[in-house]
Amino acid sequence: MATIQLKGIKELQITLDDLREFGDNTLATAIVRAGLQAVAKQMRADIDSRVKGVRQEVGYRFVRQKSKGVRVGKVGVGVGKRRAHNAERRGRSGIGITSGNWHWWVLGSFKGERFARRRRGGGRIAGVKPQSRGVMPAQQPNFASNAAIKAKPAVLAAMQRVGRKAIDSFSSQHK
Repeated sequence: MATIQLKGIKELQITLDDLREFGDNTLATAIVRAGLQAVAKQMRADIDSRVKGVRQEVGYRFVRQKSKGVRVGKVGVGVGKRRAHNAERRGRSGIGITSGNWHWWVLGSFKGERFARRRRGGGRIAGVKPQSRGVMPAQQPNFASNAAIKAKPAVLAAMQRVGRKAIDSFSSQHK
């Protein structure tokens, strides 16, 4: 009868526990963050130069998920940490395009003319017609989906690079 002795079971168990924690939290978060950053970079590059002030408001954040070990993120204009922004004044009335009204730039106002009602004290002034604000055509239709399609190769490369680097680092620490 042959006998088999295994040495290092405790060390192996510690390493496997570290690997489980590493994979659930650190690795998944780092990989998803790299992908989100790549998409955000492409979005900044795709924003029209006429509204270049919006570029600094492109951000990303993680979305909470009920499933453990699942990381999901969101990228876009006005997403992420809120920053104080100063809209550029060009000598005309209005504040220009910011993260608060960026959706109008992308989608346009497609349901006919927009009207602003004149009000005094919360009520309508008798005999005064609303002022027409005109129709705004869509300036960058399908902005987010086009940016995501363009960024796909960069996203995959960034995620692979970060994953490989993290795994190499983990394996060098647990030799």
